[in-house]
Formats: sequence, C-alpha cells, structure tokens
Amino acid sequence: SLMNLHNNKAGRKIVKMNLLLECKCHGVSGSCTMKTCWKTLPTFRQIGDALMKKYYRARPVTATAIYLNARHLDPRRQRKRHLVLTKG
Repeated sequence: SLMNLHNNKAGRKIVKMNLLLECKCHGVSGSCTMKTCWKTLPTFRQIGDALMKKYYRARPVTATAIYLNARHLDPRRQRKRHLVLTKG
C-alpha cells in the first residue's frame, strides 16, 4: 500500500541521515600521509530510537480518495521523513 511504501522510504532516509563517517590513517609510524574514509551504518539501537521519535510524532490519517496519492497531502504537514499512520 501507499502507506507502507512511504514508511519504507522514510526508514531508508533515517538510515541515510544517520550514517557514520569512519576513517583510517595510512603511513609510516602513524604519520597519516594518506587517509581512507568510508560511511558505516549506525547501530540498530540508534536507528530504532530515531524511528521511535518519528513514530511518536506521526500524525494519524484516514484512507480516503484524497489520500490515495501522497502528493495530494499538504506538503507542510507531511514530509518524506515522516511516518504515516492509518486508523483502523
């Protein structure tokens, strides 16, 4: 459903926003003449905490013809990072 697609996308954005930058120095005796950096995933706990914050701030919506397409929602009220709940 549209709600699940939206929430899946919101979850991926949470992960992307919480990526960590990890670096390692290379060189003789730790001189760090060259540095290699990469992004790592946050802990499962950090992602869960961020999702719970979004869950507590989520707004309930009802499934009507108006809400069949997410673009019809008021953009000031619904952001791509927000979770969408349905009643029922």
